[in-house]
Amino acid sequence: MDDILILLGEEVNKKQVEVIYKLIKTRLLNICIGYDNKLLSIPENLEYILTEATIDRYNTIGAENMQEESFENYRAKYITSDILEKYIPAIDRYFDSIDENKKMNANKVRFI
Repeated sequence: MDDILILLGEEVNKKQVEVIYKLIKTRLLNICIGYDNKLLSIPENLEYILTEATIDRYNTIGAENMQEESFENYRAKYITSDILEKYIPAIDRYFDSIDENKKMNANKVRFI
């Protein structure tokens, strides 16, 4: 959470950031549980998604339905899809690598 507040700057509405963080965290954990129903928390390697998605969502407050905005030399186009959708490939790769490690270790014998 501290990283998010640092990246957003001093003039940020901390209560809004906290609510967004909580919602994104819950949604991300639910996505991860879809891959491994034994999870109790977001894997450490995927926590960056929580930070980035919270910042992305905070920066779209007040412009949720806007697709494109332009004036003078400034132009902005907002993503209208799910904020976590762009992270699905990274989540897939993470859980695929976990599955690969499990498969590799399943055929090994250890002598103690």
